[in-house]
Amino acid sequence: MDKREITATQGGFQTALQKAQSIYLQSVAQSLNSNNIKFDGEQRACVYSAISKLNEIATADGLKMSDFDQSNITKVLSQVALLRLNTNAIPRECGFQIRKVYQNGVIIRKEFEFFVEGVGNDKLLRKYGEGVKSLDNAWKVRKGDGFTFPQFNVDGQVPPTWQPKSYSQPIERVVYRVIKTDGRDEWLISDREEVATNLKAHILNNARAADEATKQSIIDKIEDMTLEEMLKDKSLRIYKDKYGKDKTLISPSWVMPQSREAMIERKMMNNATKKYPKNFSNTFVREAFENTFEDYEQYREKPRLTSAEQVIETLKEQDGDDEITIDTPNAPQTPVSEPNTTDASKSTEGLTFDEWKAQKIKDGAKGEREEKEKEDELPF
Repeated sequence: MDKREITATQGGFQTALQKAQSIYLQSVAQSLNSNNIKFDGEQRACVYSAISKLNEIATADGLKMSDFDQSNITKVLSQVALLRLNTNAIPRECGFQIRKVYQNGVIIRKEFEFFVEGVGNDKLLRKYGEGVKSLDNAWKVRKGDGFTFPQFNVDGQVPPTWQPKSYSQPIERVVYRVIKTDGRDEWLISDREEVATNLKAHILNNARAADEATKQSIIDKIEDMTLEEMLKDKSLRIYKDKYGKDKTLISPSWVMPQSREAMIERKMMNNATKKYPKNFSNTFVREAFENTFEDYEQYREKPRLTSAEQVIETLKEQDGDDEITIDTPNAPQTPVSEPNTTDASKSTEGLTFDEWKAQKIKDGAKGEREEKEKEDELPF
């Protein structure tokens, strides 16, 4: 059904999208309220815009919202609500993408994934940063600009300086001034070359479907490569998985001229702010933040790239057309056609945040029947 189709209701007329928004808003509100979290107007606006974006992404991929696991949709919408991020903000605070989940080389389902943009991280730091009074907008220091790093002595620190000389050269570093509640200034700086770690995480996550020998050869190849070397190396664009199929190793958003610099800039902003200590209002908000970033462990520690298992489990990247692979040879395979997927899996990842989402389903006698009825109500 076209999302613009009009459906009659007792209160008048609604578009199919508006009806779906009403269903999902109610589901998210029930999830939050069941855990004593008030669903306020700001959260409602964030979720409302997120539903529109999810529908837009699904339609572009030839799918319908009802093709997806409904618990997956409620999960990402709950993350949006808890973190109060708006996909319609300019600059954008958050975004979504579709991930393919493979089993033995066959796509078994597609899932929505929620990620935070650089500006969204700024917003979270201002709200939850430990001892943070305010956060200035980032300095974007470009190649050729004059810049001095902060200096420290027994009497305090000398702040950094920046002399812009160009607005077209590539950005080499991002600098934030954090004004603390005790009156001190703290400077958060992320250099361009740090993004090499993000790209290595992205590459190795995309290589999950490779055999062990191929994984190790990729690790050995990129171990000491710089960011620019990886981006220019065309042999890192495609690889063959264990089933002999061509798979993307570096997604186009990293290498295409129109998106490459924006990607690197966003990664620098993320690297500068995500690792700053935060005091979240409750456990659910903290877990929503941690589950948003698959490469979250990267910001707690920086493991050396020594084995495929270590890297793949600790460093994952959220950008591009990434893939998740489940190797269970004895498990039944249910292929999902592209793009007309109609059989959405009901499995969850089993994370604490997902367990919280599942609490609503487990409570009461309706259980799975309630979820199925919700799917049946979806107009597209």
